[in-house]
Amino acid sequence: MASGRFGALVIVSILLLCSAAPLASAHGANTMWIIARGTYLQPDAVEVVQNDTVEIHNSAELNRTVRVDFDGDGLYNGTNDVYCNLNSSEYCSFWLDPANWSAGQWDVEIIEENGSTMYARITIQADIHVTGNPLGYQFGIDDDDEMEVEASESPQNWIQMIAVISGLTGILLLITLMNNRNGSVWTEEE
Repeated sequence: MASGRFGALVIVSILLLCSAAPLASAHGANTMWIIARGTYLQPDAVEVVQNDTVEIHNSAELNRTVRVDFDGDGLYNGTNDVYCNLNSSEYCSFWLDPANWSAGQWDVEIIEENGSTMYARITIQADIHVTGNPLGYQFGIDDDDEMEVEASESPQNWIQMIAVISGLTGILLLITLMNNRNGSVWTEEE
């Protein structure tokens, strides 16, 4: 019976510690492939985020030209225009630099050596990062009095304080129970 209580105490303590941990998420730059097969593209539409890289792979025994008219002028000689000549088994790669590539839809034109054309649609999502500190800290504010007022009025501070106190209490309780393990607390009544 005592070991069941101890196991429950350990599980509750772990859950309390996990609830006090802050949550965060992030993403890195990804690479999205478009494969130009014999007569089709796989896939023919992709969704990417700014800062990703797009690679068009030529898997057929054909020479192909890949191009994206970034500035929409009909010429493929701009700074951010994409223009690649591919032999079989080669690929063309371009980075969606957030400073240049805005959110929206872009068409990738793939022209085969016989003149036929295939299109792939790239939908670029904006790379938005939520910034800010839940404690109310603002970079560059030097007035400590103003910071204390902002921090004390935040309801999130109370929740964090309760979580921290609960976690510490759980740890102290666990330590106390482990120290008294062989004492009278853990003896079973007959």
